[in-house]
Amino acid sequence: MTRDGMLLVVVVLSVVAAAVIFLNGFGENGTQEGLANEKVSPFDKKKINEPVGPKRNNISVEKKQPEEITDSRPERAIEAVTTVDDFGMPCAEVFLSVTHRDGSPFANARVRLFAMTRSTLSGTQRGALLEEKRSSTDGTVRIERLEASLDYALRIDAPGFRRFEFNPLALVSGEVSSLTVVLAEGFQISGRVVSELDGSVIVGARIAIYDLADSTTDPEAAIESEATTDNNGEFVVLGLRAGPKRVCTVARGYGGETRPYVALTAATPDLKLEIRLPSGAGISGRVVDTEGKSIVAADVLVSPVRGSMNQAPQAWYPSIKTDVDGRFESVGLLPGLYFL
Repeated sequence: MTRDGMLLVVVVLSVVAAAVIFLNGFGENGTQEGLANEKVSPFDKKKINEPVGPKRNNISVEKKQPEEITDSRPERAIEAVTTVDDFGMPCAEVFLSVTHRDGSPFANARVRLFAMTRSTLSGTQRGALLEEKRSSTDGTVRIERLEASLDYALRIDAPGFRRFEFNPLALVSGEVSSLTVVLAEGFQISGRVVSELDGSVIVGARIAIYDLADSTTDPEAAIESEATTDNNGEFVVLGLRAGPKRVCTVARGYGGETRPYVALTAATPDLKLEIRLPSGAGISGRVVDTEGKSIVAADVLVSPVRGSMNQAPQAWYPSIKTDVDGRFESVGLLPGLYFL
């Protein structure tokens, strides 16, 4: 090939190469991309990461934000039982449920809370009555605002049922002590009261049963149950616990009689007694203040002068309270001298 022919071939190839390069510089939409005139900064990461050349598809990818994870479990209900007094100090509380043997609620049961006393000679004994309540129709009783540092005894009873007692009753400050008591039928003492002189029945005699196993600083508080003779001179005392008892009987116009020790056991669940009262007397009167006004609920205690009469050493001399007119009467006394 001549030199002119070779030159022509080179020129043609150069023109074709320039055309190809020029056509590749435009995208499908006729705009120049890829080899653009704009300068890309090396610090512009977005520009550097973008592909160079025509875009094949115009697809927008949405970047999802991470979802917030929440705990959908229900919160556990934790009830903080805290009982406080008027000054905001934590104190204790008792919630009592009284039932029959079959589990049904025991309504109208008597519930009494006593203070306990301590001494070096007699140890721990039940003291003053602090509160008395009755169980509701659902058998429950609530006693609030108790000082946990003190000692208590809780007694539950009802006619015809054995008495139940928490002694001592342990309490924790700031907490509610839930207790359940089942009252069961008890033992009984029954009988008849007659005159020692002629055997005639005595109506309206009062019989008190003392629990000798009960330690208390108040003798009257040791009375487990009481009864009064009917028109036939008969009586029945129900709901007694097993154990040693003292039976005391008094009646107007008669001397009192005391049985210092009788035992209730499984072999003698129904103890029958015939009580004979001697002729006696009584002391009655009225208590007034310096202005002559009646004193209501005054305590009157009658006790014999030692050696002044043939009186049983365990004879019963209950304390008496004056009525609304300030009057009192002590019955069941034998002839002799007495302190009033």
